[in-house]
Amino acid sequence: MRILKQSTAPIITFLLVSSADHVTGLTGATVTVKLSKNGGSGATATNAVNQVDSVNLPGWYQITLTAGETNTIGDLIIRATATGADQTDRLCVVESADITDMDGEIDAVLTALSAIPTAPLLSSDTRLGNLDAAISSRLPTAGYMAPPATVTLAASQPLYAPAKALDVAITVNPTAVTVNPTLTTEEHTQLMALPMAAAPTVAQIDTALTVAHGSGSWKSGSGGGSTGNGITPVNHDTGGVDALRYLTSTGIPVDNGSIVAYLKSSYDAGNLSAPVGSIMTRSDGRWQNPLLLDHGVTYTLLCYKQGVYQATTVEVTP
Repeated sequence: MRILKQSTAPIITFLLVSSADHVTGLTGATVTVKLSKNGGSGATATNAVNQVDSVNLPGWYQITLTAGETNTIGDLIIRATATGADQTDRLCVVESADITDMDGEIDAVLTALSAIPTAPLLSSDTRLGNLDAAISSRLPTAGYMAPPATVTLAASQPLYAPAKALDVAITVNPTAVTVNPTLTTEEHTQLMALPMAAAPTVAQIDTALTVAHGSGSWKSGSGGGSTGNGITPVNHDTGGVDALRYLTSTGIPVDNGSIVAYLKSSYDAGNLSAPVGSIMTRSDGRWQNPLLLDHGVTYTLLCYKQGVYQATTVEVTP
């Protein structure tokens, strides 16, 4: 199948073979060509048919189509007949000029890409002369002021209020099992001394909290933070050491298990579409992070490992 550009005059070649043996190319034939544009009725082609070369290429003929014969997008059926010859059919497809011109555009892009040098520049390369002067010459050292290494927050500064609010929130809602309950003056000093040119890193925050309170549970999290819509942290030690640790019935720790919290009233009603939070367990069956639940509210914890352990439940009231 040949693709033709719309409204052009392409040369179409075809082979006519003798109807006597269906093999030998037929020469000197008077050929009639019929055309069907995009499924339309057949019509006789405008131009005459000529032999390509009766001596060297016996049986091969050609016809030049007109722009009017290729002005319809779609299939173009070409049928050639002659006395003493088997009928010959060719199917071409007429495409819009925009589509067929893409071949030339792609070739141009490939040519341009192949011209891009791939060898690394050497210090002797003459192309280096086209580069501008060193960027360092654009701004003298005296033209800017280096940022301070550290910033200490004062009460009048914007970040002071959020830091103070964090202090109040943790102090009002202490939970000795999972976090140290208060931020002391010494801890404030450590936090306020963190560089403010960028957000403090996990290591910086960990150092500040460790200096004030010693090593705490903020260092043990992995795989994501706490979830839940409450303010009271609940973890595997809630209710006693390892009271909520995820173990099998034979005491084997469940690694990468799921702990999903529901309001007890919702779980009892069969409404499992809106859990209040979920976490995963570590290889020792202990929780990776606490759930944040409401104090004094009873929850049902659904514990399972998909495709491995059947779900079990336990109730907890923070």
